[in-house]
Amino acid sequence: MMTCSRTLAVASVFVLLAAFPAGAQELYFPRDGHVVQDPQPPAGSPPHEIAIRCSSNAPVIAARQGKVAFVGSASGGHTSVIVAHGHGYETLYVAPGRVRARAGEHVALGATIFSGAHTKGEIVRFAVLRNGKPVALGTHVGEQILAGGAIPLAFPGLREVGPIQRPVGKRTVVAVSFWDASSQQHVVDAAKMSKLAGRSELYLGSYGASTLLANEAHAIGARDAPLFEVVRDHLDRRRLNAQDARRVGDAAHGGVFPAYATVLGLPWDKVFAWGREKGRRARDDIRDAVREGAVIDAWQLDELVSEVVGPRQGAIAWYVNGILTGLHAGRPELGDRPMKGLLFVAGSAFPIASARGNAVDALFATIHETCFRIAGEEYPDFVGSPSAVAARENGLKAGLAAAGGIRAALARRYMASLTPGENLGRGLGGNVSGLTTSQVDAWRSAYIRARAHEGVAGFGEYNFRYGNADLTVIRHTLDAVAAACR
Repeated sequence: MMTCSRTLAVASVFVLLAAFPAGAQELYFPRDGHVVQDPQPPAGSPPHEIAIRCSSNAPVIAARQGKVAFVGSASGGHTSVIVAHGHGYETLYVAPGRVRARAGEHVALGATIFSGAHTKGEIVRFAVLRNGKPVALGTHVGEQILAGGAIPLAFPGLREVGPIQRPVGKRTVVAVSFWDASSQQHVVDAAKMSKLAGRSELYLGSYGASTLLANEAHAIGARDAPLFEVVRDHLDRRRLNAQDARRVGDAAHGGVFPAYATVLGLPWDKVFAWGREKGRRARDDIRDAVREGAVIDAWQLDELVSEVVGPRQGAIAWYVNGILTGLHAGRPELGDRPMKGLLFVAGSAFPIASARGNAVDALFATIHETCFRIAGEEYPDFVGSPSAVAARENGLKAGLAAAGGIRAALARRYMASLTPGENLGRGLGGNVSGLTTSQVDAWRSAYIRARAHEGVAGFGEYNFRYGNADLTVIRHTLDAVAAACR
């Protein structure tokens, strides 16, 4: 290998795998749950109103920013709220619980409309109206939807607004990353069996945004965080439709992406600009998945490379700075909102923690602004005393803490990253001395416990390929992480 003011409730999966209109970032579902046949439809309900049986305890949220046009009583002790969004569009919410919106108030996308009483199994009703007429949303009974998931339709006249990232980094963070398509189901199954999603803020992600993986992650209570590369990836060209391309402009960065070595040889302002374009292209990939109905919760960047402590330090620092800036901000002209993510740091780059200079100082300032976790690629060889090895691998965290200021704050966001240990690729560490399966499990568990004892803010497990793709290996690895998150 190398925040919003109000919480969006996300707990279930929105399963829709077809291609959707390019404008499907205009209205969002207000609640997670299953679409059901309404057992007691209120009198006068619009014909395309959907009934959502809640799958968790969470508020009902606004489908888009707008002005509260109506608050009033409905049958069954419920309350009706209508929010006007302009161009004739309104959204209707009928639910029990406390109304948090007042008539005449302006609300943001994701703002709480109802709180309380939205327990598992409760029914919430929702409809979209245009010029007073209900709009068919294309849902079907039994379908699972996700609060904050884009309604997969185009609503002419409404400008796209990207989803708001829900709060991140509030618990122990676990990132499970990188596998082949053939082993994805093993990873998801093992994550579910480990119950990691209940013990941590769990992120699943491989290279590039995937609607299928996002759906599978949310189905087990995890979050989705696609992985992107600093040196290589598949984003050699912009993938924008004609309308989006016109909005973006910036023809100077619209062609084929230059080779990595070519970019690093440019003046530093141009290095930063091309890095930012690379980050923006990653957000293009994320946006495409969101338009297909996926909920993407964060991103992962692989990686702050070893050479950042060498003679090209300045160029690499500005390049990664640009990538992080582009990943975080995206393209606001296309509706993107700020999104924070995780940055991996190569083990041989750990000395960067104490480096000084304008380029490095600026890089750490950007990491602090854009990343809710920084993951050190410790990748230990499973040899010797696990606790002693864990102490030796603490270099990046300790170096950041000693540096003070912003870097010390990043030390508190540090997570230890390792591999399952059974794919002996270059630089991946693991079972280099031929331990038995039980010995590998014991060593790995002891190492993870030692790192947890030292106060890391989370764990990364990377590379579930070849020997690491075996279901038993994945299960034992994630079970060890889960035990450390209790």
